[in-house]
Amino acid sequence: MTYLLCHLVKEIGILGPVYLHNMFPFERYMGVLKKYVRNRAHPEASIAKGYGTEEIIEFCGYEINRYTLYTRAQDMKSTNQNSVVRIDAMGHDGTTGTYYGVIEDIWELDYGPLKVPLFRCQWVRLTGGGVTIDDSGMTTVDLNMVGYSDEPFVLANDVTQVFYVKDMSSKGKKGKGPDEPKRHVVLPGKRKIVGVEDKTDENYDQLDGQPPFTVTIDPSILLSNEDTPYSRRDNKEGTIVRRKYVRSTVTADVLP
Repeated sequence: MTYLLCHLVKEIGILGPVYLHNMFPFERYMGVLKKYVRNRAHPEASIAKGYGTEEIIEFCGYEINRYTLYTRAQDMKSTNQNSVVRIDAMGHDGTTGTYYGVIEDIWELDYGPLKVPLFRCQWVRLTGGGVTIDDSGMTTVDLNMVGYSDEPFVLANDVTQVFYVKDMSSKGKKGKGPDEPKRHVVLPGKRKIVGVEDKTDENYDQLDGQPPFTVTIDPSILLSNEDTPYSRRDNKEGTIVRRKYVRSTVTADVLP
């Protein structure tokens, strides 16, 4: 035993720590990776998927930025809709776009003290009629036109909650086509703001809410920063005037 101790000490002095030149640690770790294999036809994929289960935690619901978000599967069990999100993205060329999608999975990458929540979503295509703005300025989406399957993940901190409401105007005529409407109207969500900046009223105006429709602002309104009081009277009935030699009656509008 004395010889063994002297031998190991001399070996460490020449070669360094044992784990740098000994095969036993590597062989033990290879055994750990082999335990991840569930499909021998695709061992690499099985190892990658099995290793991810130690670093990733899946959730069916998540609360972030004062929003309560669910997966699509959890939404089917709930009476509330909490699985729809939107994200404002910018391309490499500087172009911007708003994408709408449904949360399929909620992942949390666990790196010890650092935890990163991710959403895997099914996105609606922006082109081909997937996302349109109707004559009233309302944003409507066709949930059957999905795309961007190569980029399903987004950071949970970057999304905003929205809701889908059935657009009954897109419903086919009775007896023709599907009974369900083809499109859905996008409406903004509302975050919980009690406690944010000393807010005590839940019905306070949304912090950065998205309007449900697009409105063209008159440039003349932006010329003055002062609030100008004005009044409007449009509840008076018109005056009936009987013109001579004319049997019909006309209604004239009364100008304020």
